[in-house]
Amino acid sequence: MKIRLSKEAVKAIEAMDAKRKQLIEDAIKGIPRGDIKPLRGKSKLFRLRAGDKRIIFSCPDNYTIIIEKIGNRGDVYKGGLFG
Repeated sequence: MKIRLSKEAVKAIEAMDAKRKQLIEDAIKGIPRGDIKPLRGKSKLFRLRAGDKRIIFSCPDNYTIIIEKIGNRGDVYKGGLFG
C-alpha cells in the first residue's frame, strides 16, 4: 500500500516534537487498524485518531492512501478541505 502526504500534512508533521511525530507515524503505518471513522457527508474521507491529533485521509483506490490533513481535534475539520 502506498501512502502519500499532502503539503499541509508534511508541514504539520515537521512542526511536531519527536514524540508526537512518532505517534503520528505509527498511527499512519497502522492503517487500516486504529480508531478510524468515515467523515459524514464526505465520500471516501476518513479520520484516524492519534492521541489528541486527528489524521484526515482518503483512499482513492485500494492501493493508495492520501494523508490530507493532520491537526488538533477541533481545528482539523475547519477550513479548505471541508469548507
